Amino acid sequence: MKRTLIHRFDSYAREPVLRRMPDGSLICLSLTGGPREPHNENVTMICRSFDGGDTWTEPEVLFSHHSRAVWCTEIFAECDPPFIAVHTYNAESWYRELQTFISYSFDGGMTWQEPASFPCGLNGVSLRQGIVLSSGEWLFPFYRQEVWKGFDWPADILTTTPGFVCGAAVSSDGGVAFERYGTIRSMDGVPLWEPNCVELEDGHVVMMMRGRRYLYVSESYDYGRSWSEPRETRIPNANTKHTLLKVRGRILLINNFSADASLEGRKHLEVWVSDDLMRTWKVKLPIMPPEEKWFYPHAFADERERVLFVAAENMKEHMLIRIPFDELGIE
Repeated sequence: MKRTLIHRFDSYAREPVLRRMPDGSLICLSLTGGPREPHNENVTMICRSFDGGDTWTEPEVLFSHHSRAVWCTEIFAECDPPFIAVHTYNAESWYRELQTFISYSFDGGMTWQEPASFPCGLNGVSLRQGIVLSSGEWLFPFYRQEVWKGFDWPADILTTTPGFVCGAAVSSDGGVAFERYGTIRSMDGVPLWEPNCVELEDGHVVMMMRGRRYLYVSESYDYGRSWSEPRETRIPNANTKHTLLKVRGRILLINNFSADASLEGRKHLEVWVSDDLMRTWKVKLPIMPPEEKWFYPHAFADERERVLFVAAENMKEHMLIRIPFDELGIE
């Protein structure tokens, strides 16, 4: 396992999003700018590595807006050209005014088009990490916010329960159109958000979602069209983002395995590996010192190098962790 600092920011910095580009370079996006998040001075910056992650360029502003925050959640590199899911929001509304955009690169990630609306009207959602299904379709889990009370945005908007619900956007034509499916809402009032998906078997898709102290799960058996009522798992989660991947038939869960829902609880960043479709987890590998706060993992598997690439952060530093497949029990 190898750890490399991507960048140490001078101010607040969040949610690294990591991918390899067609030319072999790596890019990492970060939310920064302003004293916190959400804040209307938030911008998206980009760093690049041309040596597999050993060294990184200084961050540059990639997307900004004069009056709204800009934040990116996914780089989809499973298509040509690759694209970024770009969002803006008004910080006063605490994500109630999410606007969803797309930006393409036609030169291997060196430059990116000005964000534009999805041509099919997909909007108002936070689009998360996409997967290619066995059918060839693309599936992107998303969350959105429902207003259940506090219509008039109280001065302290956090006194109202954020009504986060999840769903999936599926494209059958290579991204020309996306259909939205599912209203995955907790029956116990727990906000469900920042979902990730894996396809266990043909058509059988599992969505895991951030709850409060444990991950929630919903399942689809028709390629993401219909979803089961969500249920709480007994997998602890420190009220933060996790990542799911499928690598050579195994399921990888990268998560803060702590049931402490406070910011201080975002420790114990580990990779769990299942070889029996998530019934059990036979490998449980810490990837950062368990007593240190590192969270919001974003990852991809490099099949050629047989390495798992993970980006994580601590609100100021963004770190790259490279884990050989054999350390995860993957042949």
